[in-house]
Amino acid sequence: MKFSYNWLREFLPVELPPEELAKHLLMLGFETADIRRTGPSFSGVVVAEILEIQKHPNADRLSLCSVTDGKEKLSVVCGASNIQVGQRVPLARIGAKLAGGKTIERSKIRGVESQGMLCSTTELGLPARELSVYSRKPVKPLPVPPAPPSAGAACPIAISIEDKTACARYIGRTFEQVKVGPSPDWMARRLESLGLRPINSMVDITNYVLLEYGHPLHVFDVDKLKGGRIIVRFAKAGEKIKALDGREYELVPTDLVIADAERPVAIAGVMGGEETGVTEKSTRVLLESAQFSAASVRRTSQRLKLRSDASYRFERGSAPQSAALASARAAMLLSPSAASAGQALLDVYPAPPDPVAVFVSLDRIEQILGACAKPGRIEELLRALSEKLVPVEGGWSFVPPAHRLDLRTVSDVAEEVARHLGYETIGSEAAPVKLQRPKSLPLTDSCAEARRKLAQLGFYEAYAYDFLSAAELKRSGLDASKAPPVSNPLSEDWAFLRPSLVPGLLKAAGYNFRRGARGLKLFELGKVYSRESGADEVGERCWLAGLVAGSLPGAPDWTEKREPSEPNRHLYESKGALAQLLDGCSFEWSAPASPDPLLHPKAVVAARLAGGEVGRVGLVHPSVLQAWELPPGAAVFALDLDALAAAARPAAKLRPPSPFPGVVRDLSITAPESTRYADIEGSLRGLPALARLELIDRMSGEAARSIGLPAGQASFTLRLTFSLAERTLRDEEVNDAVARGLAALKSKCGAELRS
Repeated sequence: MKFSYNWLREFLPVELPPEELAKHLLMLGFETADIRRTGPSFSGVVVAEILEIQKHPNADRLSLCSVTDGKEKLSVVCGASNIQVGQRVPLARIGAKLAGGKTIERSKIRGVESQGMLCSTTELGLPARELSVYSRKPVKPLPVPPAPPSAGAACPIAISIEDKTACARYIGRTFEQVKVGPSPDWMARRLESLGLRPINSMVDITNYVLLEYGHPLHVFDVDKLKGGRIIVRFAKAGEKIKALDGREYELVPTDLVIADAERPVAIAGVMGGEETGVTEKSTRVLLESAQFSAASVRRTSQRLKLRSDASYRFERGSAPQSAALASARAAMLLSPSAASAGQALLDVYPAPPDPVAVFVSLDRIEQILGACAKPGRIEELLRALSEKLVPVEGGWSFVPPAHRLDLRTVSDVAEEVARHLGYETIGSEAAPVKLQRPKSLPLTDSCAEARRKLAQLGFYEAYAYDFLSAAELKRSGLDASKAPPVSNPLSEDWAFLRPSLVPGLLKAAGYNFRRGARGLKLFELGKVYSRESGADEVGERCWLAGLVAGSLPGAPDWTEKREPSEPNRHLYESKGALAQLLDGCSFEWSAPASPDPLLHPKAVVAARLAGGEVGRVGLVHPSVLQAWELPPGAAVFALDLDALAAAARPAAKLRPPSPFPGVVRDLSITAPESTRYADIEGSLRGLPALARLELIDRMSGEAARSIGLPAGQASFTLRLTFSLAERTLRDEEVNDAVARGLAALKSKCGAELRS
């Protein structure tokens, strides 16, 4: 923002030069970007009085003027036609320098010597100014705005507020027999010095008071208001308004408006309407000074993409008391332009707030700042900040001034004290603090452990936004109607909150593959959002998702003898990663409880923990891979980290490997092709001395027929390793365990030992 140094001195008679004042402002947190001096860009120009005017002897359009500067008489040739005897005019004497660098020298004009030059505003570089404007005079403090002479008179406009939260206070002042015209020179000059173009007396007064008090005002033409009413309300669906910028805006029910008896006449806190604006023909006006909710103004201004000086102020908060001061100040400035007997005031203030006191103590301020100061100096600063400072036991009761909406806690007050004491007075030595042992949260620990494990497995962490577009949801096979919509998205690309982390990984993978990547192992941790039972309720949980795609080098396994394009390789790798994340939990694999449009329906498995599904792993659905332009065979996994953090996980116990040799038995069994390995593993879990179980091979279809198995049967080759820590196993113990395992397989899976 810009401010005038001289104007500032009317509020506070500072004696510092502008450069020193800028340094002090910087220490208070206000950086001065530039200091510009306004005023005459000339020298050697004085005020002279015209004594006599004669016609130039050698030129019809020139005059020969006799002038005096109070010390001597001079003869000057002049070409102006509007000069008169007795006028006081700017005189550039010999040696004077004018705007643009021109120097006045002694010269002859049409044979007659001229001892200077009578200057117009053009030669002086001034936009319609007189030299007296720049004379240095002592300034007076601003007068206290008085109440209008007829403040108790009946206001011809009825004012009502329908929502006191959106509009806490509305002050209306009416003025009769108003004369709208150019503003006084002093006001126009001040506005111009701050970059504002003078328009007319009504508009200029509102701008002037805005700069003085920081509170926006607006003026209506009373004769253009329908029904003699002002209603502060929310807009109705389909209502429109043509604003002062000449554009028409369509309003919605969340837009706060100022309306008359028939239609909106202003967008509250943003911009007035063109139909009720004041013109030079206006004779009856209504001055509005109100306090609008910052959230309401910000919402409407952002939705309409309409910014103004008023919205800028209201969006940052305004005080109801400022509305009264600004209204009174504007009334004082308007009085010379209106019939004072016709002024009337109506102040609608439904619920004035009670002042909130903050308890402030010297010990607490020193604790916050980490520095000590004299108690007398602290109290002096607090009294300078607020007139309502009352000593209480142990400190002071501090009531923030109405215009300081930011002072609400003792920390806010301490910051003010630091600013005025000077940050340079606070030492650089750290204040003694008591270190507390950090408490780890289960979710934080789970996230850290997941990151560590996946990094060890060769995964790279990805970061994506929490927002998705409707097109991205569709490409991922997800229903946009089930994703929480964003009420006011920055763009169509961020219209929904993500219901899954997988679309972000698919997008990242597509980006990398299009730039030459051959294979990827990515994961992401973040929030996932869902619609709850209520229409406006959104649930959120912390999830982890991973993706394996493309050509990846890996450790040898039982698939290495097959083609490198083994379609399930990524699925097995993803399943192993999910198992690592669930290590230490009593989880089991099962069929998914519901279909997942992201995953292949015949290549997906769910992980269950404590009876509930906490994660899934599977191949990405071919249609989704095609939509994202990804290579076939990509697999993903997802895990509910909130559920994992809440699960009971016993502390890990390390035990040394057995010093005794283990016993390995390979079993080849036949079972129906529909048999899941999870069922086989569950049948053998709990066998005595079983230390490890591995799937060595599986054959089905034509491969199974080639070894003589009947249709519908599959072959599974299992490797069982038995071991004890305290002794060597006997053969009969291993044989008994194998027999018990075969019996369990037959009972639960219908499996037989292959002959």
